[in-house]
Formats: sequence, C-alpha cells, structure tokens
Amino acid sequence: MTAPTKEDFQLLLRHLDDRLEATAKLFDERLDSHRKLFGERLRSERALFFRWREAQQKLMNEGNERFATAMKEFRDESASARAEARSVKTVTVTTAIAATIATVGGVAAFNATVLSNMVASFEAGKNMAASLAEATDELKQIQRDVTKTRQEVQELVESLRGHPRSNEP
Repeated sequence: MTAPTKEDFQLLLRHLDDRLEATAKLFDERLDSHRKLFGERLRSERALFFRWREAQQKLMNEGNERFATAMKEFRDESASARAEARSVKTVTVTTAIAATIATVGGVAAFNATVLSNMVASFEAGKNMAASLAEATDELKQIQRDVTKTRQEVQELVESLRGHPRSNEP
C-alpha cells in the first residue's frame, strides 16, 4: 500500500471540511428554526395574555356595571320597602337579605372568573415548558452530532499524521 499523495490528502481535507460545514449549516438552520418557533410561540403567548387581560378587564367592567345596577335596584327596593313597611323589623330583614345575596353572588362570580383564568394560565405554562424541553433535547442531539463529527475529523487527522509523506521536498 502506498502513502497518500498530497492531492489525496487535500481532497480528503476538503471532503472533511465540506462535511463539517454541512453539519454546521444544518445546526445553524435548526437553531434558526427553533429561534423562529420560539419567537412565534412567544408572540402567540403574549397575544393570548393580552386577550386574556382584555377579557378579564371586560368581565370586571361588566361585574362593576352589574354591581352598580344591582346596587341601584337594591336602593330602589329599599326605598320602596321602607315606604311600604309597617315596621322597622321588616325593612331590616329585607335589606339584610338583599345585601347578602348581592355579596354572595358577586364573590361567587369573581371566584369563578379567577379560577378559570388561573387554570388557563397554568395550562399555557405547561405547554411552554413542554416546548422548551423538546427544543432542549433537539439542541443536545445536535451538539452530540457536532462533537461526534469533530472527533471523527480529529481521529482522521491523527491517523494521517502517522503516514509518511511521499512528495516531500
């Protein structure tokens, strides 16, 4: 078996360089793809958050309007009850019942809204965590591939160093 010529060695080095560049390009493309995906997901999550916040504000405004309406109705009913009442006991009982119902209804509606939004937030966080874990796994695989290719190139270079050169000056 003859020693490789300088041209063979250069051809081999070009081939290895091309392979390494192709691997690096693939790595860059995957990294860009992941960055784009994360950017899209981040924009999507932000949009979802802002929609959620607008819906929350709308619910709060509706709740305030309902509460104001209920309070107005309560005041009207209280005035009417006082006008029609024959005794202080009847007015006190009617007022206490209306206030309790309004308070319980308001607290229940607020609690249901908060619970619903908390569940949605936790789900969004869970989905984001799963996406991050998947991307991390893919990046680790790419790193292992690049490390393996580097080791192969290093082993090849080391094996070529041991061969005598046939075209020495």
